[in-house]
Amino acid sequence: MRLNKVKILLLFLFIGCVNAKPFEMDKFRWPKYVVTKNSTGVILGIERGKYTFFEMGVERHWKKFKLRKSPTFAINANMEYDFTNNVLGYNAAAWLKVGRVNLTYGINLNHITDFTNTRFGLGPQIGFRVLGFHIVNGYNFYFIGDKTVKANNTFYLGIRYYFPLDAKTRITNKNKR
Repeated sequence: MRLNKVKILLLFLFIGCVNAKPFEMDKFRWPKYVVTKNSTGVILGIERGKYTFFEMGVERHWKKFKLRKSPTFAINANMEYDFTNNVLGYNAAAWLKVGRVNLTYGINLNHITDFTNTRFGLGPQIGFRVLGFHIVNGYNFYFIGDKTVKANNTFYLGIRYYFPLDAKTRITNKNKR
C-alpha cells in the first residue's frame, strides 16, 4: 500500500512538472544603472577679439556617465564688460560635448550696449573643456540694432573657469518595473 502512495505522489509531481512553464528569460530584466551628475556654478573669464571683455555669470551642467560617448549638456548666462570702451554685454548660451576629451559645440545669443545704443546677435561657438577651464572660439552675427555700437567682437577667443557650487550625483535603475 505504501508503494502505491509513492507512485501516485510521483505521478502528480511529474504531471505538475510537465505543465509548469519553464523560466522565461525574456521577462527577466537585468538592472541597468545610469549615473547622472547635475551641477550649478559660477563662471569667470576673459574674452579677447578686437576688444577685451571680462565675463562673469552662472552655468548649469547635466552629465551622464557612460563608458563611451558620455554626453554633457550645459546652459549659461553671463555678463561681460569692456572697461576701456564702457560697453556692457549680456549672453545666453548652450553647449554640448559628447565624449570625454572632445570638442564642445554651442550657440550664443547676445545683447551688447554702450548705454546709448544696443545690438543683438547670435553666433556659433566651438571649444575645448578640461579641468574646469573652457576655451571657446566663436563668431557673432549682429543682425538687430544700431550699428554705431563700436566695441563689439564679431570673432573672439575666450577662456572661462567654472567654479561648481552645487553638485548632485544620482544613480537610477532604468529597468525597474
